[in-house]
Amino acid sequence: MTHSSNEITWRSVDNSFLPQFDENAVGMLIEAELLRHLSGVQDAKIIPFEKFYELHMEHVQRRGGGIEIRKKAQSAEFMTDSDSLNLLDAKLRELLGNWIPPLFSYHTLYNRFRCDDRFVSIGEEHQREALQVLLAALRDRRTEIDGLLKKLHESHSSVQPDDDKFIVSELSAIIQMLVDDEIHETDCEDRWFYWLTDKASLYMESVGCAITMDDIENIAEKYFASWLQPSNDDVQKFGDELAAIAIKRLFARQYGQDTTSDEVR
Repeated sequence: MTHSSNEITWRSVDNSFLPQFDENAVGMLIEAELLRHLSGVQDAKIIPFEKFYELHMEHVQRRGGGIEIRKKAQSAEFMTDSDSLNLLDAKLRELLGNWIPPLFSYHTLYNRFRCDDRFVSIGEEHQREALQVLLAALRDRRTEIDGLLKKLHESHSSVQPDDDKFIVSELSAIIQMLVDDEIHETDCEDRWFYWLTDKASLYMESVGCAITMDDIENIAEKYFASWLQPSNDDVQKFGDELAAIAIKRLFARQYGQDTTSDEVR
């Protein structure tokens, strides 16, 4: 079976769902992006969020009513530290795959390199350290996600691909297990289901069905809320709905039909 180099799929040669990555190549990419970030900080083009919001955002009255908050046209070259590091994440995702989560680099570097104003600047003297911190975080993230996917796939090794109803029930059970794990890990704190959407989207990709985090989050918001443990019934409804969409998209991919336009509402 052929697959793209960064696709999340089983690789029997590596005994892994995720591709191995060349640390030299990834290190060069990170190093170049950190230099870009440092240059932007030194030129005052990359600035703290509060200052950015004050100087480069505007409130505009919409024709139909309401207020739109948007970046000023003359401020195109300015960005926040998180926006800058998101550019690094985009390049890592393109090279390595979708297992690089949103705000990965920002969150990884924040605790180590933030200034008093919560600004991640990374001075010249810390660039090498920042590179090593990011590489270590990538290794840990890869180990974590690969282990999670192996655990989930082992739990439904009896799935029969020619029995759609059985597959839906199996997928729903796996998703419900993910929800239960997340409840245990987070105690249902603020937006506790956000990282659930990350894990669920990666699992769906590993079974050949791409469902975005945004789509999964839209479903999750129907059944889950911050600071509240969901009922067993809501957990099952979430699992059933997501599993049904997955099977529908797998069928559409096999037979060349587009079913994505009206699934998630």
